[in-house]
Amino acid sequence: MSKTTSKKIGAREILSDIRSGMDASGLKSKYGLSDKGLKSVYQKLTAAGLLADEDLPRGSTHETRVSESSQKLPSSDLWRCPACDAPQRNAVTECPRCGVVVEKFQARKERETQASSPLQHDNAKVGTSWITIACGILFLALGGVIWMLLPSREHDVKTTKVAIEKPGKSEGTGRRSVLLVGTPVELHYSPEGFPLALSTSQGSALHLFDTPSPSQGFKKMPPESGATRYYDEFSIAGKKFLVITEVSNPPNLYLDANLNGDLTDDMGPFAGENPQLIPNFYTLQLPYDREKDPTPYRLWMFRSGMGGVRFYAGCHWHGVVTINDTDYKVVVFDGNADGDYSNDPAVIDANDDGKAEEEEKLRPGESILIDGTRVTLVSIAPSGRRVRLQY
Repeated sequence: MSKTTSKKIGAREILSDIRSGMDASGLKSKYGLSDKGLKSVYQKLTAAGLLADEDLPRGSTHETRVSESSQKLPSSDLWRCPACDAPQRNAVTECPRCGVVVEKFQARKERETQASSPLQHDNAKVGTSWITIACGILFLALGGVIWMLLPSREHDVKTTKVAIEKPGKSEGTGRRSVLLVGTPVELHYSPEGFPLALSTSQGSALHLFDTPSPSQGFKKMPPESGATRYYDEFSIAGKKFLVITEVSNPPNLYLDANLNGDLTDDMGPFAGENPQLIPNFYTLQLPYDREKDPTPYRLWMFRSGMGGVRFYAGCHWHGVVTINDTDYKVVVFDGNADGDYSNDPAVIDANDDGKAEEEEKLRPGESILIDGTRVTLVSIAPSGRRVRLQY
């Protein structure tokens, strides 16, 4: 006689699917449920207070709806999550609705309460005159106006250059008058592509022209080596560089990094990792406006049916952020292949599974809840060298 095995279904996962609008047919197909099994799931979620009757998805019948009088406990008998107030039949260690670890959340709240207690004042001491307060505010306002009217503030402005102007802007694009926010997390370079199984698109690289065009601005060439050369302009990292590729052994790529038309006064040439010119890996040293030193960028160049030579990133930056004494991996990857990391998402591997889930991909201004702590991405450096987080 065969033994029937039941499939374990994560409450958070199926709740997410229900709330995203997946209908009954889709739920049964994804989780391998029968009508009876799906009804049982509805009943358990509703009884636990995680699913309201009106939240039941399209395609569910009246029989799948749970009678409040027979399934739900009185609200006074339910345990409630201290973070999101979701009701449960019994106390749990991790809330299935918001994912908070209850013990760590309560310990953190207790620490915050203890830290703020010395700042509490006796009501008898709060007897400051409203007239005194108003005068103080007026004095501060007048002082601020006078300071703003001073003829020169350049020395102060330089010390407050911003990583971000507002949510949605990346590091290096903000106005000088906005203060830095959040905590910088320094990242480390890795010459490997597709971290956390992230995908990439193709970027346009070269056309391999036999002769330089007068409009391109070549002024001084490297000494001839006898090898065939091609001449191009390559747009990457927000700039358009003059490039010479040389069919030598190994093949070489010259980059006019300082944009002066002279290809003899820059770093390089950068040698390919394989004998052939294309396809091949090349590691360039790219200049970024807010970085003191050139930044390595490894790319894979290949001939494309879309025309010319195209490329995608063969490198990434990674680091660690510590939340509640636990380390979480942070990764930035140039998935859109333009040499600018600030317009790609940063990934925090919150569940430590080595893959980038959609909810773990953050753009500036977006947040993720990790172990009861809300972590917000403030900015990403265009070079990929750092991110700024607030938590």
